[in-house]
Amino acid sequence: MRLVQLDGEKRVKATAVPDTEAVLGRRAPEADVVVAHERVSRRHAMIAPYEDRHSLRDLESANGTRVNGYDVTTAVLLTPGDVIELGDVSLVYEEGTMRPPIGRWLALAAGVGVALAIGLAAVQLWPGGELDEAVALAGEALTASRAGDAASAKKSLNVAVNLLLDGGYLDDFPPPEARLAGLDLLSQQLDGDVDLRRVYESAVAGARATARAGSARQVAERDAAAPRGMIRRGPCRTDRVAERDLGLCIRERAEQVLEDLWQESENIPESFYEAVEEQFRLVLTRRRGWVEDSLARGRKLRPMIDAELEAAKMPGMLRYLSMIESGYQTDIRSKAGARGLWQFMPRTGRAYGLRITDTVDERTDPAKSTRAAAQYLRNLAFEFGGDALLLAIASYNKGENGIRRALKKLDDPRTDRSYWTLVQRGLLPQETQDYVPRLVAAAIMGEAGVPPESVLPPS
Repeated sequence: MRLVQLDGEKRVKATAVPDTEAVLGRRAPEADVVVAHERVSRRHAMIAPYEDRHSLRDLESANGTRVNGYDVTTAVLLTPGDVIELGDVSLVYEEGTMRPPIGRWLALAAGVGVALAIGLAAVQLWPGGELDEAVALAGEALTASRAGDAASAKKSLNVAVNLLLDGGYLDDFPPPEARLAGLDLLSQQLDGDVDLRRVYESAVAGARATARAGSARQVAERDAAAPRGMIRRGPCRTDRVAERDLGLCIRERAEQVLEDLWQESENIPESFYEAVEEQFRLVLTRRRGWVEDSLARGRKLRPMIDAELEAAKMPGMLRYLSMIESGYQTDIRSKAGARGLWQFMPRTGRAYGLRITDTVDERTDPAKSTRAAAQYLRNLAFEFGGDALLLAIASYNKGENGIRRALKKLDDPRTDRSYWTLVQRGLLPQETQDYVPRLVAAAIMGEAGVPPESVLPPS
């Protein structure tokens, strides 16, 4: 059995019901099953096994417990389909589409990093068209991989896992591990000896290599077609080009930054490059002093930040996320309560191991907060797909739940689930749409220099 949390009519989170008595509440360690909401008490209700179902009772919560609209005053026996209300939060009690993996989660070094070994042989699935179609796509991906067609293999596996996600097959897995669990499930369905994780990693690496080769070819072709005297050796410098060439240099550097952020050049719309140049010019005309001070602070922190990102197998260009969040200031605090280099909110900071009390706040510790940020970004990349890193960056601004809700508004799991698609469909607020090009603009300033005021004077 499991509890599925609802947001209106949408299913946003599924949690397996434990086999022993468990407290439902706002946060751990007081609660065994966490239902994070301000109107949920720390110890709100108790759920306990009873024969083949469960019973539920209120624990004198502040906002009460209801089942199907009726107040719970004594223990109530639950029936699949019952709607439980903890304050303003609704949960559906239902038979799970997957039983929780038998045994505990085991951390193993595998593939791209530390992943979960999941007892998929013990998982039971209901029959459905999504699974059959996903397995067929996984078979196509395997064939494409063996033929050396990395792009097709990657696309087929992405769609296959998206089908499982939308069909609810992976609801019982925590979001960062769900995609990996989907690949493991498909491996089991195809052949126990097939490792689709490695197939996917190889496909992504091959697609990136193809993208890099295409980018290099475009640069060579552009240089070959350039007027005499404009051909350069090596990448351009935004702090050295003439005003007439600044736009071209920003474009070239943006392509390089996006390549380092695991993006394929053929998928990038022209409007994004225009947004990067707009952010580049905007921040320098309005906040030149802040940019120069931030980059000076960042140079001192760069070795530490790069080391932590590398340890988490994340691209170094993410160092500039700290710049646009805090200007590389270790003790800056926002009005909303975020603090430090990476502007962690207290809840997220604690979730990633930072100590935050009345007397100690490790969000201001550069090394510890950077290690936490690298792990947070790594988890987001696992959830959204490593080649969709811009979604992880966007979620740093919007919040991962906001990005999840936006993705669920896409009607078809075959739709390209990327930052570009969400922007084109108008599913992201303007602030988040601007956030990603602002990061790329900051990276260009850090890697290629700040143009002098004679080229880009303040407004």
